[in-house]
Amino acid sequence: MTRLILPLLTIVASLQRLHGIFSFTVHPQPTLGMARTVSSMSLKATRKEAVNRKELGDEDSYTPASWESELHYVINQKRLEKAWAGRMMRSKPRFLPYKKCSEWACRQNMWNDLKEWTEWIAMGEEKPSLVPSDPERHYRIQGTWISWHDFLGAKIDPNSMDGAGI
Repeated sequence: MTRLILPLLTIVASLQRLHGIFSFTVHPQPTLGMARTVSSMSLKATRKEAVNRKELGDEDSYTPASWESELHYVINQKRLEKAWAGRMMRSKPRFLPYKKCSEWACRQNMWNDLKEWTEWIAMGEEKPSLVPSDPERHYRIQGTWISWHDFLGAKIDPNSMDGAGI
């Protein structure tokens, strides 16, 4: 509904502004008696002359309606919201660099491997928006990925098979 009303109100406001600029001369027609028609349309002043009349304080100068400022505010607000949404949709997510993201994961001390990380993400736990859900894929594309052990800061148990180098 507002898609129809706002443009109409804008047109009405524009016509009201033009009120002092154009004038129509009406002449009676002798053959039709009381009927009147617009016989000629004369341009009283150009825009430049209209501005000069306003500067001189002509009484026909334009005065804005009380609702116009609110209308312009709403129109500009909608235009800005649309532009912002478009920029947000086109922008790529921004994540921390690998080192800082890895430091964050190490400080949490919650995960030791990929399986624990994916379970935590699948549970829908809230993570900072600066940390990717799939850090391996993101940082591999950037060329900074090392390993899950390095990323999570998992301590390798020297008694385990992995730590023994077997």
